[in-house]
This record gives sequence, C-alpha cells and structure tokens, in this order.
Amino acid sequence: MTHSPHSPVIRAATALVLFAILVVGIGAWSQPVAAAPTCTTSCYVSPTGSDANDGATAATAFKTIQKAIDTVQANGQVRVLPGNYSETATGRDVLGSGSYQFGLFFEETAKNGVTLQGVTAADVNITDPSATQAVITTNATNNFGYSGVFVEADDVTIAGVEIGDNTPSNNKTIEVIGDGFTFKNSFMNVSDGGSLYFGDWRYNDTTDVSYIQSYTVDNNIFADGSSIDIASGAGYTGPVAGRTITNNEFSFSLAMYTAMGNVSWPSISFNGDTTTVSWYTYPVGG
Repeated sequence: MTHSPHSPVIRAATALVLFAILVVGIGAWSQPVAAAPTCTTSCYVSPTGSDANDGATAATAFKTIQKAIDTVQANGQVRVLPGNYSETATGRDVLGSGSYQFGLFFEETAKNGVTLQGVTAADVNITDPSATQAVITTNATNNFGYSGVFVEADDVTIAGVEIGDNTPSNNKTIEVIGDGFTFKNSFMNVSDGGSLYFGDWRYNDTTDVSYIQSYTVDNNIFADGSSIDIASGAGYTGPVAGRTITNNEFSFSLAMYTAMGNVSWPSISFNGDTTTVSWYTYPVGG
C-alpha cells in the first residue's frame, strides 16, 4: 500500500528525521571547547598582553610578570618583553605565615630555579645592564619594611631588567631569603637609593648554620645610592666560593648625598649580630 506525501505516516517520519538531525546538531555544538594550554617552562610577558592569554609565546603574552611567575613551573623562565610594568602580588604568606602584599613574589619550592629574564622585542636575552628595556616598579605594603620583590624560593635568577621605585615608598628593593639567588645584567634605579637585601630567615641558631649559603651578583648597575646588603645569618656558613659579587657599578651623586642630609652609606655592607640594630640577630659571612 502506498502513502500520499501528505499522509500522517509520512509527516511523522519526516518529523522524526528532522528531530534526530536537530539533536545531533545540538550535541555537536554543545561539545566543550578545550582551553588553550598555558605556558609551563617558558612564559612571556608584555605590557600589551593579557593575563587571560596562555603566555606561551610573545604573541600571546601575559600582561603582568606576577601572572607569569605564578604560572611557570619550577626551573622555568619568565621572558619579559620591553615596556613598563607596575607589579602587585597580594595575599602572599612567607614561610607559611601571614598575608602580605609585595610587588613580585617567588614562592618557596614551587618557584625554585625560576629565571626572570629581560629580552628585546626580538626575544633576545639582554646582557648589558645599560641597555635594559623592561622597567619594573612595585607596589609592596608588607609591614616588615617594604619589599618590592620578595624571593622566598631557592636558585632564582633575575637578569636583564631595570628595577625601579616601590609605591608608597622604598626600602628593600629586592629582599632575598632563598639560597642560590642570582642578580645579573640588570639596573637598579631607585630614586632615593635601593637595596638588594639578603636576610636569612631560616638561619639555624642551634647549629649556627646558614640557610643562605650562596649568591651571585654580577655585572649590574646600582644607581645613586643603591646598595647590596648582606644581613643576619646570610653566608655565615657554606663555601666562600659560592658567594660572589663581581663586575658591578655603583654611583652616589652629590645631589643624593645632600638630599640624605649629608649622609652616605657603603655600596656593599655586611650586617651581623655585632651591630646595635635589633633585627641583625645572627652573624654573617662574605
């Protein structure tokens, strides 16, 4: 028996087919789209980037350096393209305690071995401290002396960048409590004198053994009163050969001297337990 194209049977069959096509189509459209993989071993940062990007290439760079630090794996690289960066790292604990705001923060263990490397627009490492192209300012408000960059992790390297002022004011431009830190090929340019400050928070006062036993500070420019300050337990033990400060340039202008009330300070200082300063509680070594 044949059916007319307008019969109820044909109409029902056609509706079923259309419904099946519609369901299949909806199923295809509703499949979740896989998120783009984020960077792991090498993360890029650019002032024109976005923290919603994957950071895996210069073209898909993050906007903030802290986003790249938080994303990259241990022993990875953060590659900082030319431009100006104002950095804030909020809600960070130190050795498991407190909640502080720094400018940049390298967390212990998770960020061990991370390198922050300034590069040219062509992605070439910068090795001349007078030719840095990325300028980093910070917004630290921690209550133990503002620390623009706080390095808790071990074997961190900062290279090929300019480090500038902290808002609201300057104190410790870079504070290092991790072992094996390297600062090289960089320009510390702080308006009222900055500090690369090593303080050993994990000094063992029972055995008199330092946690910070090594550091490298090489081929940097420290402008107008900026200094390197070794304090409270840093370098008291460990091989002397592991602690090197070489090929650095320091300046201290007459204008800065006058602004500071005709007071100057050493370009490199060692501050141990024989001082009268209450927070220098442990011996240091050179």
